[in-house]
Amino acid sequence: MSRLRHPVKSYIATLRMTRFKLVVFIEGKDNDPIFYGAVIDRMTRETGDTVDLRRADELPNAADGDPSGAGGKLTLQRAAKFWWRWKHRDEVGWTQDRRVFFCIDRDAEEDEATDKERALVRTRHHSVENHLVNGTDLAEALAIAFSARTAEIEAELPYVATCASQFAALWKEWTTFCLLAKRLDVGVGGYGRSSPINNPAHAATSASLMSSQLEILRKKAGIGAPEFGVLWVATTEEVDRLIAAGQFDRVFKGKWYGDILFSIFSSGKLATQCKNTGKNGIWIGIRARFTLRDEDYDYYRGQLA
Repeated sequence: MSRLRHPVKSYIATLRMTRFKLVVFIEGKDNDPIFYGAVIDRMTRETGDTVDLRRADELPNAADGDPSGAGGKLTLQRAAKFWWRWKHRDEVGWTQDRRVFFCIDRDAEEDEATDKERALVRTRHHSVENHLVNGTDLAEALAIAFSARTAEIEAELPYVATCASQFAALWKEWTTFCLLAKRLDVGVGGYGRSSPINNPAHAATSASLMSSQLEILRKKAGIGAPEFGVLWVATTEEVDRLIAAGQFDRVFKGKWYGDILFSIFSSGKLATQCKNTGKNGIWIGIRARFTLRDEDYDYYRGQLA
């Protein structure tokens, strides 16, 4: 049976009956509710605001173009645009005392010049998952995921406390590839997939696989080798600077952390527990040990004000 659909206007109209003064729509189903829930819980305690947290798949036509029925970024962007237009044409005035925001992943280099005015809030880093990893004791999180002791985790991953920066350096070439592909607006998968040039995921970059991927990107972009080489070098230098400055989370996709962690532990002494748990189990452990950082809270409180 097909899902019942309502126009966006009809759905938004129901907000006039809510007792909440702040309504926040979020993009994902698993990690986003944990992160934004922590932000809103703290905001409620500190400011007394009553906040309603809703998912994108509640919005009308959220499943259009997606057989799984999941809402997402495009759904929220469209709803934010509609809300902004309606609010500025509202003659009754019932929207004026309600704050409605639509929270989406920043991804890489998104235009945010008018986001807040238009009710869009983007993550500080590339995605929510970056925030979760940064706010988590990964040794404890992985111990929960694999039903292991933290000592066992640290034995397999001695640099677990600093693995975020280590992983960013490991996948530097793939991050650079994805960033350049995005800038060239070329459909080659890019940020939508795990690195095909680090195989397994915790291995160093394969020069031959890298060369092959770059040639595919160059041909898709339709530019000559000399020009492409200049772009590649410039983008590489930019990513190097971000890594050196500890700002790699701006361009490193948060979900990739799970890919690399799974690769490491599925090939070691905890392989059985890791494979039984799977990548989702790793994120369950991370969510269980997540603590909202002050700098993240300050950013989102400012955005949702």
